[in-house]
Order: sequence, then C-alpha cells, then structure tokens
Amino acid sequence: MKNKVTHIFGKAAHNLDTLVTEFGSQESAFRAVLNAANGKLPASGTFNNVSVHVGGYDVIIRGSVVNGAPKIGKMFIS
Repeated sequence: MKNKVTHIFGKAAHNLDTLVTEFGSQESAFRAVLNAANGKLPASGTFNNVSVHVGGYDVIIRGSVVNGAPKIGKMFIS
C-alpha cells in the first residue's frame, strides 16, 4: 500500500494536501477515502469518477475491484 499511497499523494495536481492535513498522514487520508467509498463501488471490475465526500471535500476516485478488494488507481480533488 505504501507505494500506491506515495504515487497518489505525490502529485500536487491531485490537490490532496488538505486531506493529509485533515487526517494527519497520507495513509490515514487514503483509509478515510476507502471507508467513504464503501458501498459506492461495484462488486467487481473497473470504476471511473466515483465521488466520495471526505473531510469536507468531494474526492474523485478511479480504479478497480479485484477479488472483492478495491484497488485505487487515481484519487483527486477537483
């Protein structure tokens, strides 16, 4: 998970610094987004532009669900 978190939060254009500040770390912000996505993702396959409300922000996530586990490929605040 560490590499994925670093990849997602390492791009300033994703505007995720506010979530890191709100939740105290990149990992905690990532978990908060995953928790908010619970019930909004498909049972399997890819998903695009799913909006979840976290820490007062609408976060857009893209990725896939593989064997029941969500795999976030991109996350950003627009």
